[in-house]
Amino acid sequence: MFERLKLSRVFWLSIITVYVFFIFAFYSLTAEFKNSYNSENAEQLYAAIKLTSVRFVGISIILIGYPFILLRNTQHAKYLTIALTVWVIAMYIDDHVVLYRMIEYSDRGLFALVQWCRPIVIISLVCMSIEFTLRPHPVD
Repeated sequence: MFERLKLSRVFWLSIITVYVFFIFAFYSLTAEFKNSYNSENAEQLYAAIKLTSVRFVGISIILIGYPFILLRNTQHAKYLTIALTVWVIAMYIDDHVVLYRMIEYSDRGLFALVQWCRPIVIISLVCMSIEFTLRPHPVD
């Protein structure tokens, strides 16, 4: 099934890295949400709920939909990968510029691991985008 895509091992390693990261991020957004934020600060709680709902939906759609798009049409997968890369980079920059001043994340546990792995995931997404852009793929 995946042989017709003719993607490199670097691509498959990158996609595995991204999926593992998204699963950890998904879990950290759902399971550790209540213990991570100060419920006394209404502004912080509102920002956390808004942020979590947007990221939760985005991660869910990507985790479920990306394999189907990859198997059906590589051209659409290329555009989705580039858009996902831009979205993750924008979230990373936004978190450092705005979010970390409003929300205090835990310095240990799964949140710390997710925060530490974000540059690795960005590099993996950039590698996937480069492969889709520079390698010729069969027409779907």
